[in-house]
Amino acid sequence: MVEGTHGGFRWLEKHPKVTWVSYPGLPSHRDHEHAKKTFRPGYFGGMLNFGVEDGSRFVDNLTLASNLVNIGDTKTLVVHPAATTHSQLTADELRLAGITPDMIRVRPDFFLLGSFGRL
Repeated sequence: MVEGTHGGFRWLEKHPKVTWVSYPGLPSHRDHEHAKKTFRPGYFGGMLNFGVEDGSRFVDNLTLASNLVNIGDTKTLVVHPAATTHSQLTADELRLAGITPDMIRVRPDFFLLGSFGRL
């Protein structure tokens, strides 16, 4: 990911409405040191997860990113897993799968921060 993308992830960490951010390229990630040894320098994968209250509403209000679940697409994709890809699971199954009600999953292309101004 490019430095601008990492900057966007750090911006999310500081946003008052974001409850948590999970990306191995961030020093705050529990596996950051392992990721630095495993991945190519500066490249930590293409998926970001973060928590925001009322995640479904957040995704519905995006303007510069696509609310899609096809991770094979070339667009920036944003999904609320609990309401879409994992909606068939019970609350216990969601918990076991690590899917929280506030989770937003982003597969950024260029991480369009303008979309996240709607938090």
